[in-house]
Amino acid sequence: MSHPTPPATPWQRLQHPLVRDLAWCCFSQPLVTTDQAIASASADITALNASDWTFLQQLEQDPTPLQQWMDKCPSPRLGFLFERYWQFWWLNGPTSDHRAYLFNRQIQKNGRTLGEIDCLELDTSLRKLVHTELAVKFYLGIDSQLLPARISASSDSSWVGPNIRDRLDLKLSQMRNHQLRLLDDKEHQQVIPEKWSWQSLESRLLVRGRLFYPCAENFGDTPLRAPAEAATKHQRGYWLHRQYWNRLPQQVWLPLLRRQWFAPLQFEKSWCPEGFLNKDLPKHLQHHFGHYRQPIQLAGLHLTDHGWIENHRVFIVPDGWPGNT
Repeated sequence: MSHPTPPATPWQRLQHPLVRDLAWCCFSQPLVTTDQAIASASADITALNASDWTFLQQLEQDPTPLQQWMDKCPSPRLGFLFERYWQFWWLNGPTSDHRAYLFNRQIQKNGRTLGEIDCLELDTSLRKLVHTELAVKFYLGIDSQLLPARISASSDSSWVGPNIRDRLDLKLSQMRNHQLRLLDDKEHQQVIPEKWSWQSLESRLLVRGRLFYPCAENFGDTPLRAPAEAATKHQRGYWLHRQYWNRLPQQVWLPLLRRQWFAPLQFEKSWCPEGFLNKDLPKHLQHHFGHYRQPIQLAGLHLTDHGWIENHRVFIVPDGWPGNT
């Protein structure tokens, strides 16, 4: 039986927002490199094979199971949504046979929670146990000298979240040196079900997201290099202060809700962009920053033969950021 050739970016060939986000969460390029320093680290999963693509196409025809699953997500926060998409894929995807899973299992000692295992996966055919930690992150690059004095930086440039207390280097250190090592302690392995028969234990870090580079006067130019931890083909965007919004190219710019931060957007040709052109941006920015101090994320879209396709992703931050956060 022949299978369709899977596309490199499956979300661009799918229409349903949830199915597109599922494909992006599971098959977009990693944000960071695999940490070879972790003993028995297994590779990230990014290659989409024919059976994966067939499953996504079937889900596109009937997304009801995915819709029902996501409706039960315990929180609208991006980290919870990201984990929920992965859990759906693991439990329902084409590789779910001969596998057992446990999610969000806390490790406690003397009444104190030491950490939580995002996913434990048992491959029953190989008797292999895989401990996976998940994260989805959106970091903005900045000259460390511009950070508030209360923030100590470890290099000339820093990669911080919209909440500047969230930093790429600190997050990776915490995941690699604490979360992924929780099962190194034999006592902590008590969370593994007794009925699971396994011979080997591997650790895996799955991180998706985007790095946003400071935008120079010419849109698309940036003075900052990628951080050493970044994967070569990581997804990118740009950020700029509110006062420089007119550096953006003349096209459609759509303010995004947080739940729209995952897969690039696309709409049918019939979609009307009225109210989201460059001239409309000051109004949207005034409304946003009149209520919030956090940066706002925008998607830039242009019209093609296939409809409205996203070609840029940017953050616009308050003037004075990050000192005023």
